[in-house]
Amino acid sequence: MVCLPDVSDAFKRIEVQKTEYLKTKISQPGQKLGPHPIRLEKGAVPEYIKLSSFQDLAWRTMGRYAKTKTATLQQLDETLLKAHLKIRPEEYLAFVLMSALVLAIVGIVIAVVVGILLFGLLGVGLILRIMVSVLAIALLPIMAYFLLIGSPGSKAKSRARDIDRKIAAAMSFISAMASADVNIDVIFKELSRQKVYARLPTRLHG
Repeated sequence: MVCLPDVSDAFKRIEVQKTEYLKTKISQPGQKLGPHPIRLEKGAVPEYIKLSSFQDLAWRTMGRYAKTKTATLQQLDETLLKAHLKIRPEEYLAFVLMSALVLAIVGIVIAVVVGILLFGLLGVGLILRIMVSVLAIALLPIMAYFLLIGSPGSKAKSRARDIDRKIAAAMSFISAMASADVNIDVIFKELSRQKVYARLPTRLHG
């Protein structure tokens, strides 16, 4: 069940801060309004490119190859945006490929231990040992690739269902605020403050 946004609380806040909300900003001589560069501290990194240690290793190792997969990157870019994952498509694809590579190595180790040593000691036939070895080598990286490459899509669908559940309440909130002649920017600012939407983050994309 979705909790309805608190319209009365929003109206109270607007009434208290009316002079600030409704004040039109007028540029003074030498003052620049609108988009403008922001100087970051030395060594500061925008949030959207913060990678984990493994993701950073994957990017440095597989990044060049990942950039060549333009068709996959175009589809992945849209999916990552819908899922609000703070990572670029080429970085995520490099992470997927690196994960598959690591699991392929794990599969080789499992194939050697199980297929050759253990089954060899038990006297299992050579053909069966080869089949088990190939399965261990191929299955892990293939499963990892498809699970990871499909994960953003699953998250995007889950987020879409969450939005669909809450859209009716949002429209009621917007309608109530608009009927009181509240400016559209104030409406969305107040809507973003409602607890029902607190878990829908924004994503910076570079």
